[in-house]
Amino acid sequence: MQSVPLLATDHWEALQYPLSNRIHDGELHDIWNGDGVKPLARKDGFLSRCNNLGLLLSTDGVPLFKSAAGSLWPVYLTIANLPPSIRANSANTLLCSLWFGYLKPPINTLLAPVVEMLEYLFTNGIRVLTPGGMKTIRAILLTGIFDLIAKAPILNMKQFNGAYGCSTCTHPGTRQCNTRVYLPAVECTPRTDETFLDAAEEAERTGEPKNGVKGKSVLSTCLDLVDGVPVDYIHAVLEGVVSWLLHAWFQSENHREPFYLG
Repeated sequence: MQSVPLLATDHWEALQYPLSNRIHDGELHDIWNGDGVKPLARKDGFLSRCNNLGLLLSTDGVPLFKSAAGSLWPVYLTIANLPPSIRANSANTLLCSLWFGYLKPPINTLLAPVVEMLEYLFTNGIRVLTPGGMKTIRAILLTGIFDLIAKAPILNMKQFNGAYGCSTCTHPGTRQCNTRVYLPAVECTPRTDETFLDAAEEAERTGEPKNGVKGKSVLSTCLDLVDGVPVDYIHAVLEGVVSWLLHAWFQSENHREPFYLG
């Protein structure tokens, strides 16, 4: 939390990016176009005030050594108010929790202090010296960005290869060729934050997962667990569908196929 006043002081003008770059409906090129964020940025919304910040949370395991199983789990906060060109710079990213071990971290141990800090920033804020004088800076968590392996324990639900492992809908999936697939022909109900929380409460009451949800998530008090946690774009699209298409189009083993482009 000590880094927030320094960032706010050094980048005060840059933090006004959302207010000086109004986006028209129908345009889509930044998180500020998202349906979950736009109401917060409109007149009288939390993010319509120049001293309020939107934050992005991310974490993942990073192996440190090839010869050992130990991994590092940093937890980062990114300030969405900064322009995209400098938003992800390491100097502007807040390291707020860190875990090293030979097993995956207990998620509550890793994230509970972060959630406590986020709740304090939203409710009370911190005093910061700005070009306009002392101001109270408050913040709200907009989204959590995790890969599929990290998303399941953070949301406290089954993994993608388990029944009802989709965090977006209640598709049960089916086993085919020793793996679980989610076929589009099956009717399923989209999840909402409310139904997700209801399933978590029922799971804790009965001791059995409800629609894949095992219990309450540590993030449930500060984040929409459905709309606030996007799909794993890197692995699902770039390293999934796109990788498969490139292989099909350009690998010589497919040279007799009509779709081959090599």
